[in-house]
Amino acid sequence: MIRSAGESPNFPAGRGAGTSISDSVAKASSNTTRVLDSRSNIEPFLGPWRWLLGCFVGGVVVRLIVAAFAGISHDAAAYYLPNARALIDGGLDNWEAMTIAVPPLFPTLVAIVHSFVGDIEGSALCISVVSGAAMVFPVLGFARFVFPGRPMIHRFAIVVAFAHPFSVRYSGDAKADALYALLFNLALWCGLTLMRRPDALRGATFGFLVGLAYLVRPEALGLAILLTVAVIVLGWRKRQDNVVLREYAVRVFLAGVIAVLFLLPSLGWNAWFVHEKIGIWTISPKAGVLQDYDKGLGDTMNSLNAEKTMTIHEERLSVQSSYQSFSPLSVLLENPGKTLRAYAGNLGEYLRVFPPAVGSLTSALLLVGLWFFSRKGRRGSLTSILTLFAFYGFSFMIFYVSRRFWLALVPILLPYCAAGGVVVALHLYRWRRVHARWVLLAMVVLLVPEGMNRSLRSGNRWFSSPEKELGQKMREDALGRGDDDLRIVSVKARATFYARGTNLTFPSNPISDIAIYMKNRDADFLVIDLERERKRRPKFVEELLTTSQFQEFVRAGVAGEELVAFRFQPGS
Repeated sequence: MIRSAGESPNFPAGRGAGTSISDSVAKASSNTTRVLDSRSNIEPFLGPWRWLLGCFVGGVVVRLIVAAFAGISHDAAAYYLPNARALIDGGLDNWEAMTIAVPPLFPTLVAIVHSFVGDIEGSALCISVVSGAAMVFPVLGFARFVFPGRPMIHRFAIVVAFAHPFSVRYSGDAKADALYALLFNLALWCGLTLMRRPDALRGATFGFLVGLAYLVRPEALGLAILLTVAVIVLGWRKRQDNVVLREYAVRVFLAGVIAVLFLLPSLGWNAWFVHEKIGIWTISPKAGVLQDYDKGLGDTMNSLNAEKTMTIHEERLSVQSSYQSFSPLSVLLENPGKTLRAYAGNLGEYLRVFPPAVGSLTSALLLVGLWFFSRKGRRGSLTSILTLFAFYGFSFMIFYVSRRFWLALVPILLPYCAAGGVVVALHLYRWRRVHARWVLLAMVVLLVPEGMNRSLRSGNRWFSSPEKELGQKMREDALGRGDDDLRIVSVKARATFYARGTNLTFPSNPISDIAIYMKNRDADFLVIDLERERKRRPKFVEELLTTSQFQEFVRAGVAGEELVAFRFQPGS
């Protein structure tokens, strides 16, 4: 009997002696519907597409609500959207107006969508909303890869992807994270299929997708490294059969060459663009040129690497004679004890931000799914997932630890979250005859509000934020003075974005260096989180509050979480 895609599973009434829970789940799933990717009948072929399209449309609606009512944009908007505006004002060939700190794909897409939408922030939001909702497609691919022949898990995975709170939160914002997460996971999905069945078409698709993801964030190149190691390991496992190994090696070589050919345009273009700006050949300006790190190991290594030098994108302080290349290895060799302690501190932070990135309910389902299904997935799939997380975890801990960097990695875990949901559905059906459709509905009802709450409740109150309030007041002041070229050194780039000014990154330097820099660049304001800086650098805050060059202009927030804008007076 073939059931429709929307029909609830007919779970078994009981379980035979010696049958595990996961075996019962698998048996219940296989007895109620055929494998989703089977084309032997038109109904199961259309089934997943109904689920996919329904969850995609639902995901778009939820994320549009967040985008419409949150009313704020992330700090990254202050970096990406000015590049997009340069392309809008000067045309898509106005590359010289863009900065190297921002890879070019997202600003270019914003400029293209702007011709239809007419608003730069709205254009960025459209890209994020569609990208976040489209995550259901690679997640279905992961679910099929990890749990082949388990259609119930496939469908639960699609629903979890549509309602995942962290995806909802970051897909309703005008920044590049949702687009990067989609391209990264599409490339990862393609890489997994390429690893098992190498051919020219998959190689071309993989290289093309990695290249696109790299043009949004450079760490996407890590997928090429991981895939290379993976195919070597698989080849080693096939070594006992020379015929199979020879055929596999030929296919891998062909697919690899084509993948590189499709990757080179992205890699070469970005390297050329950076070279034209600063005269240095590097695949990533963030890793090869810049020393702008916010906290943790980055701060420690920066202070160890150079006592009084700093690079802010393409600009330099007067006390610095040349650009400095950042080398984690050289810093480790020079100061191993202090560097390793800083690394251990970032490891703790890395583990702390993981559960919120996965989500409250989703974390619980993940544990249940791993407990009951860790041995029921495709051989080697869990090992591949853990390797992916370890590789990127090491990379992130060197530079920066943040929940939003999990956005691209969490989707690979969602099949296990879905497996946990299937376990819950099985127990509820056997206990109270609760059908799976109600379990799915309950998951949506619990997951979506969590994501919307995190999105809409920004700062200290709903539909508002200290950054937006601060930026608007600085903008009003600039308009009153007739100043159209507002320049702000800020720890919160979002404040600069709403002030419609040029953001200059807040450095970890003494106040005297910052004053020199602001004077040379005709900067108007310095914006800091007063309490945070007081905990990190009390001497800096003391000097800031006592120097006559910086006068408090406006505060926003509540006691203990206040942003303060200081007007800079270079002549005093």
